[in-house]
Amino acid sequence: MYKKLYTPKDRKPRIALFMSGSGTNVEQVLEQEFMMSEKCPYETIFIFTDDKRSKAAIIGESYHKLVLLLDIRDYQKSKGLGRKLTLETETHKQARRDYSNGIKRILRTHDIDFNVFGGFEPLINITEDYVCINVHPGDLTYLKDGKPYLVGLHTVPIEKALEENIGYVRSSVIQAMPYTDSGEDMDNGPILGLGPKLFYENETDPKKIQNALKMVSDWKILPAIVLATALGKMEVDYELNMPKNPIAIDLEYKINEVE
Repeated sequence: MYKKLYTPKDRKPRIALFMSGSGTNVEQVLEQEFMMSEKCPYETIFIFTDDKRSKAAIIGESYHKLVLLLDIRDYQKSKGLGRKLTLETETHKQARRDYSNGIKRILRTHDIDFNVFGGFEPLINITEDYVCINVHPGDLTYLKDGKPYLVGLHTVPIEKALEENIGYVRSSVIQAMPYTDSGEDMDNGPILGLGPKLFYENETDPKKIQNALKMVSDWKILPAIVLATALGKMEVDYELNMPKNPIAIDLEYKINEVE
């Protein structure tokens, strides 16, 4: 049975954007909102960042949005656990649960309808209570031994694509699901959309490929999924772990064409 990610109300959905670093994906969602103006079907209430070094404050000022900071490393350190992020011990897992619960309280206070992860790194289980849309730098439809192979954080999916000699990379947008244990299942949510393909040709630097991928794939597919969700057009069958109408942007780019 299909269930809407978001069921439209008598007002625009109130969304929160989550980021950890440069926030370029978050900017694209905000830019879509700005360009559509009153016709935009969603309203960004705040930007949340887990890292005081991120560019969230700069982006928030540019788009006149509230920015909320709860530095996860500072939080963990305040619990006597140091600044290295890990889920290897039960004590660290409990600290992460407490951190997640603090964010849930913030979301309830601001009456948030759904969330968007645009380059948000830490595993947090607000996904237990809220729909969270996450952009991922890999084609999660590419399987190996029956399982998505291009998983992981940062440039790991791109490094795997290079090792496999796939020839291209593309971004996926998934519904982030609750994680278990150390987060091995973090990329297992239903695939809501796939961005354009980027053929990396002779380029072997994962970071260069990732930067180009953001521009041609992340920045196109993430805003499209946010828009469709806000309009009530994204539906998921959780038994099949797949959406009713996934969005695929079937464009192709070569890396030497990306400035």
